[in-house]
Amino acid sequence: MRRHSELSEKRYPERPSEYHSAMAISIEATRVTSAVEQAMLRLEPIYRAVIDTFAGTGGVTETVHAPLGEVVMWLASLDEIVGNHRKANGAAGYLAQRNADPQGRAVFGLKVVRNSIAHGGLPVEFVGASGGTVLGWWVLGTAALGSGPSCTWLPSSVLSANAQRHAARPAYDSDVAGRDLLDPLQRALSFLRNEAGT
Repeated sequence: MRRHSELSEKRYPERPSEYHSAMAISIEATRVTSAVEQAMLRLEPIYRAVIDTFAGTGGVTETVHAPLGEVVMWLASLDEIVGNHRKANGAAGYLAQRNADPQGRAVFGLKVVRNSIAHGGLPVEFVGASGGTVLGWWVLGTAALGSGPSCTWLPSSVLSANAQRHAARPAYDSDVAGRDLLDPLQRALSFLRNEAGT
């Protein structure tokens, strides 16, 4: 039986240049990826409850506050780990590559949310729930006929002044706003998993 330290040395070499695409860039990246996945598992049932039970009623987005903030912060941490790893290994252009990739733009757009949270904002300020056209929940003129309950990212035009001034606002508007709550989070995680080799 191998000792734990032997396994760690084989999987996570001392020199980053020894990593290849089939391996995680670091144990830190593996741990943070796991943290994102665990936070997503906590967020998803709460999100489903909002959609299935409470969409369109006042204050329902409050329930997603803590797990949503946790997911966003862990994604930002993983993005930083990947960027730092690339920079330390002389691989320039990570930010340009991330921002040109359809899934990577979700990572950049979520920086608006991350920045707001880091400076005292609330993740729920970015999210809105709607009952769609379900009888009893439908507010005339707020949803397309035939649409169901939803929980989506709000447009930047209704966000705080700080969020509206953030450099990532165009990415937020094109790749986060108006989308289902989980969509940009899942796309960001997919991109970062691929980049981190986790």
